[in-house]
Amino acid sequence: MKVNLDSNQGLTSKRPKKLIFKGKSYTVEHWTDLYVKLLGIIKNERSDFDRVLTLKGRTRRARTYFSKDNTILKDPYLIEGTDIYAETNFSSDNMMKRIRGVINLFDLPEDDFSYELK
Repeated sequence: MKVNLDSNQGLTSKRPKKLIFKGKSYTVEHWTDLYVKLLGIIKNERSDFDRVLTLKGRTRRARTYFSKDNTILKDPYLIEGTDIYAETNFSSDNMMKRIRGVINLFDLPEDDFSYELK
């Protein structure tokens, strides 16, 4: 089943099997895999990828989503070819919010991104 960012379906207990970005498919095993693969793809396309460091939570404590200091993240993942770590400790629904934030940050069409569920 192909799903895009506009889907309002809850993702709890569902697993992705493919990331589709700009018409190209990538096999994924789980939500974190989907997230970090997409970050890697965008990093390879953008010379200004370090702009992700500006993305923060909107609460009073403003959770950090990207950092060059892995010690401030709960579950850091080093984005290949950079010195930037991504926080990966999110629920599947929150992972989709983070993906939307990254896509919007770089002014990419949301239609370029979709995924398939197992």
